[in-house]
Formats: sequence, structure tokens, C-alpha cells
Amino acid sequence: MDYLLLIEIFSYIFYIYGIIVFSIFIKPNIYIAIIFLICSFITTWLIIDGCKNNLIKNRGLRTILLMIFAAICLSFYYIIHNTWGIYQNNMYYKGILLISPIIFYSIIKSLESFLQCNNYHIITTPLRYFKLTLPLIKSFLNIN
Repeated sequence: MDYLLLIEIFSYIFYIYGIIVFSIFIKPNIYIAIIFLICSFITTWLIIDGCKNNLIKNRGLRTILLMIFAAICLSFYYIIHNTWGIYQNNMYYKGILLISPIIFYSIIKSLESFLQCNNYHIITTPLRYFKLTLPLIKSFLNIN
């Protein structure tokens, strides 16, 4: 099995369960909502950078689509927080939360295909941006 695939799977599991735990325990307010919305927008913008689909090359359309996506993410945060107290003992509710990394993984792989991204494009985004910023960091610190 490819090591990137394993890293990808474990990263998505950790990421989704982390968001679920955050959603359950952190009460939403306007400040958290704004930060959550901005973070969702910026990270998604950076993640899809470099994909080849013409749909996302148009900055105006890309901005609108990513704002909608960020709003959907924010909605899930509110939904999980507000429904946990009601349905935390419901087997189906817990089942949906339990399989949510699988659902997320399927959506991510579908988006990578639709947006014509390279394999593992999304999971390697932090590495790509580290490689881009490394020369800036070196020049700032005067390291040759």
C-alpha cells in the first residue's frame, strides 16, 4: 500500500473526528463562526490551487463556490453542536458521525477527480506550500 494513501486516510480520520469533537464541545458564537468561515474559505482556496479544471480558474466563480462551501462547513458545525445533546444516545446519529471520515474521503476523492487535480493533491498541499515558502524563510533568516 502506498504510504501517501495511509497518511491521507489517517489524516482525514483525525481531521474529521477533530472537527466533530470541536463541534460538540465548543459553543458557537459570532467570533468563532467568522473565524471558522474564514479558515474554511482560505484553506480550501489554497488546497484547490493548482488543479486544472477551468471552473476554478475563474476567480469570481471560485470565490462564490468556496463561500458556499465554507457556509456549508459552518452549517455542519452548528448542526452537530445543536443536535449532539438531543441525539447523542441515538445509534443512527452516532453511526453517521462514525462513518463521516469515509463520507468525507469519498467527497475529497470525487472533488480531486472533478477538479482535475493530481493524485494526493489535497493531502500534499501543506508540503507544496512549505516548499514554496522555504526560500522566503531562508532569505528572511539569511540562511544560504
